[in-house]
Amino acid sequence: MLKKLFYYEWKDCWKMLSLLNGVVLVLTVIGVITFQNDIWSKADESEIVAMTLFGYMIFYVIAVMALSMVSGLYFWYRFYKNLYTDQGYLMFTLPVNAHQIIWSKAFVAMIWYFICMVVMMVSVVSMVASAASGAGAANVFAEIAELFREIFEIEGGGLMLILMAICAVVSTIMAILLGYASVSIGQLFKKHRLGAAVGVYVALNMAIQMISSYASIPLSTFMIKIENEQEGMMSMCIVFAFMIVVISAVSVGLYFITHYIMEHKLNLE
Repeated sequence: MLKKLFYYEWKDCWKMLSLLNGVVLVLTVIGVITFQNDIWSKADESEIVAMTLFGYMIFYVIAVMALSMVSGLYFWYRFYKNLYTDQGYLMFTLPVNAHQIIWSKAFVAMIWYFICMVVMMVSVVSMVASAASGAGAANVFAEIAELFREIFEIEGGGLMLILMAICAVVSTIMAILLGYASVSIGQLFKKHRLGAAVGVYVALNMAIQMISSYASIPLSTFMIKIENEQEGMMSMCIVFAFMIVVISAVSVGLYFITHYIMEHKLNLE
């Protein structure tokens, strides 16, 4: 049943998100071609060129911002709409449990988070590289790859890159579950549930930041004592490992808050 939930969640989401990612990629290609052909330098000579480039950049920024916001807010709103409104009456009659519902939605959200993140990263790097030097993004990405290769060759560098990747994954999971927990707590209110969910999100986010800050104080003291590159690399491994533990613990807490409310405090509209 989990596969079916995943399938239908993906089916409902992919069209809009594919469209947004496609728009950003198309605008990126247009921008890269424009900057590499030095068309932008003619903006001082032609008012039409200047206005066209200005309008393009505004549209590009809006598209990237929309993709960034939708990749989070869209899935949180879907979670609320599917589970805590009239649609929830249908959802909770299915032969599935809360664990399956949460994970089917979280898996789809996580996949699209990473797709959107990669698209935005490639887009922004390509645009900046083309606008700054006109050399294109290929050289920049080659330099980034070379940097990662050099880090990998340093003792402890490979471990640091692995821990960095794991940290990115668990951070994404925490971001998704933070939204789910906020929506779940917000639906306990009788009125203004979405507003309450936003308030809960802000409060939980501030609490997580405070916990992280206090927990990192011993690490800060430890980092001051670093004397060479090797010690620095191993110290970074410790930092990322610590972050993974803290973020994982917070994610588990958020998950069980969401699960508990869905199982014991469900309050449909």
